[in-house]
Amino acid sequence: MSERNENSSDVNAVVNPWSIGQTAEFELWQRGRDATRRRLSSAVTAGFLYLMAALVVGAYLILMVAAVARGAVVMDGWNATAIDLSWTTQIVWCYGGLALLAIIFYPLLLLLIHGRLPSPLSRCMRMFPGIGSTMRMVELGDFCQSMYQSLAQSQTYEQAFTQASNNARDAGLRQWAHAAACRLETGQSLAGVLRSTPVRDQPLPAILAFVQSDISQSDTLRVWHHAAEECHLQSQRRLKRTTQAISVSCMLAAVFLAAFGMLMAATITHRMLQGWSMLTYSPSYTIKWLAEMGISEWALIPIALGILLVATLLRGVNRISRDRGSGRWRWLLPAVLTCAEWSLWGLGLMALVVGLPHPITIVLAVMIIASLVIAGRWRQRDEVESLNPWLRLATDTNMSIPVLVESLADGFQGRLAEQARSFAARMKRGESMVAAVRRSQLPVHADTLAALAISPANLVGQEATRRPSEAPHRTRTRRQIVSGDDSTSQSPVLVSEQFVYVVATVLLAWLISRMVRSVTLPFFTSLADEFFNLKDFATPGLDLTVMVGNVVVTVMVVWLLAAFSIAELPLWMVRWVPWFGRLAIDRWRCGVLRTIAHGVRGHQSASEILQFASATTPVRWIRRGCETAKQSVDHGVGLAASLRRAQFIAAREESWLNSAEKNAVLAETIEQIVDNIRRRQTLLWKVRKSWLVPLATVGVGIYVLVHGVVVFQFLSRVIGWNA
Repeated sequence: MSERNENSSDVNAVVNPWSIGQTAEFELWQRGRDATRRRLSSAVTAGFLYLMAALVVGAYLILMVAAVARGAVVMDGWNATAIDLSWTTQIVWCYGGLALLAIIFYPLLLLLIHGRLPSPLSRCMRMFPGIGSTMRMVELGDFCQSMYQSLAQSQTYEQAFTQASNNARDAGLRQWAHAAACRLETGQSLAGVLRSTPVRDQPLPAILAFVQSDISQSDTLRVWHHAAEECHLQSQRRLKRTTQAISVSCMLAAVFLAAFGMLMAATITHRMLQGWSMLTYSPSYTIKWLAEMGISEWALIPIALGILLVATLLRGVNRISRDRGSGRWRWLLPAVLTCAEWSLWGLGLMALVVGLPHPITIVLAVMIIASLVIAGRWRQRDEVESLNPWLRLATDTNMSIPVLVESLADGFQGRLAEQARSFAARMKRGESMVAAVRRSQLPVHADTLAALAISPANLVGQEATRRPSEAPHRTRTRRQIVSGDDSTSQSPVLVSEQFVYVVATVLLAWLISRMVRSVTLPFFTSLADEFFNLKDFATPGLDLTVMVGNVVVTVMVVWLLAAFSIAELPLWMVRWVPWFGRLAIDRWRCGVLRTIAHGVRGHQSASEILQFASATTPVRWIRRGCETAKQSVDHGVGLAASLRRAQFIAAREESWLNSAEKNAVLAETIEQIVDNIRRRQTLLWKVRKSWLVPLATVGVGIYVLVHGVVVFQFLSRVIGWNA
């Protein structure tokens, strides 16, 4: 009987619900990293095939049209001059060089994704934009998960680093983990070991801040668990961002290469048509100026590509200088390199536009710049989503907020790093939390700011008497809320990216049509009058199409201006901005509702909650609404009715809050309302995207087709006249 009881106790020890949950979580993280590697490999392969196909088609088109045009002449005054086509061979060689670079980088990227590169080469390839940052986060996920598993089994840090070295795929991280274990055995500090890591991305700066502070063993486990989960979430976000960036970049590059080949073919054909007539060839002012300097206009293209490659190289050097610099050079050298990098980017794009003065080139350059801006916004949004959970965790572990934010700034890039350092400096000078956030413009969520401002000592009941064993469950619940907010908060970024491409496509069609009407059609008319003696050919539907296109472009420009300045508009005008107005209103009121939910959970009075929400919001309409709701609460009106008067909630949501207040689940109901609002906006944007993109595609196709029919009609008449 005793043996049976011992066996049953052993079975219960093995079948532990927490162990099963942890095992499932570890398996989920591992499968997520494996899926990241597979999807990145597929995206890189597809982009490589796109580029190779565009290079082959563009080079073949240039060679074939140049072969047909050999021996053609053009009139230069009264002299017949043969068309110089020697530059076509140079362009084809440039296409071959680009194909060679693609063939070299393709296997290197695949080896980087699967962790098969040697340490020095892996360190260089990790600087590759997009793919390198995603793989750094995947490698950190392997490391943090291994460290958490080892520490949860009561192993020492030396044993944990040894186990992490055995589990790591990347050669550089594996060598560093092994060296770190040896350094810890010799008595070096854990903080000094973590500072020497080859990867400086989040969450390592946050882990370093917690390690240097005096926290308990259970809080240490929470930090490593949060770091592993953060790596999993960040890798998924970066995977989505990187796959879209690869597909869009390769698509733009393929379109540019193919369009460049078509432009060269059209240029040769245009010169041949000029040779048929008695029109004198008159080069543009830019071409004359370049000729006086002894530079061909086509020579600017390889020069521009070389400048862009140097700018990319400077970007990698700048990242290394940020990671390895010390003292004042840590910030001075990156600042100089950043100025030089952006100067080269601008110079390269200007040289490309001057070398190819065509509307397609200009619009493609605008699309590339828009893609870079959107990628930067997406990266900043990911960093903000990483900042706020760490701040919430710091409130539970009594971590110093200025020290944590200052350490987090080392893992951020761009403006967010400066905002974090400014916030930490203001807090150290003695400014209040709300004032430091507002003056430094640190993007702290409303519920996070409420958690920072409400002291844990003020919490009563279950929140104040929470046991340490409940910490993982609380952390997981909050992370689920953050994950839900993250999935919906990424929707505006995705929508803005798709909207930019729709706008760029419309502008591209509009500019091409203007070029056809202002350059091609007058040339065809003069050629027909002079050489073929044809009457003016009709343009059916062209005038109506042009009028509709001008109206659409004008309305679109006004709409974009209103959307960009929506934060400065009064509320009655915001409601009239299609799509973006309702989105902004819902985003603002969700921030207020999250603050109210956190204050209700902290057992603050409704008047104090609304006063705090009014002091922390930057939107004037929200401040006036909070003041209106506060006055109603002070006059004895309930919280739900006050929020309804301030137009923060609808009528049915007011009834939900009244019922929730009676059942003591007010905070949970407010959070559910926020989730419903954000989910509704996400679904609404998906529905809009489902019909906007096809409608814009069809409209642009019809607009371009009308102009193409006019050109085709003239060419058919010319061919018929010759026959």
